[in-house]
Amino acid sequence: MNGNEIISYAELATWLESAHSDDEFKGCAELLTRAISDWPATAPIEPIDFLEELEHAIGKPLTLENINAYLNALDFRTAGDSARMESVASLLDMFDAYLAEREITLETILANLTKHCRRKTGA
Repeated sequence: MNGNEIISYAELATWLESAHSDDEFKGCAELLTRAISDWPATAPIEPIDFLEELEHAIGKPLTLENINAYLNALDFRTAGDSARMESVASLLDMFDAYLAEREITLETILANLTKHCRRKTGA
């Protein structure tokens, strides 16, 4: 997945400001922004960069099972791990709408969110 295939942080923020419904996409977008802001990074990062960091930390595929295993392996002893735990907890909440699809990946969830947001904004 490249940077043009996934929503940018600016697009996401703009869409969230204009979203009037409380559907699963709005909830997913809010969780994504929370996960990104909680992730320990030296500067704000784009969703595509966040995915790359997760793939580096967790490996592929970024499924519910793999992300949950990563969360369980983290330790509260460092501030970085605590921040990662908060971030990953938000990611795991994103999977709630897709519980019937056990093998769905975070990449697919973000692709669905991107399509929905861009369709609604005409981008």
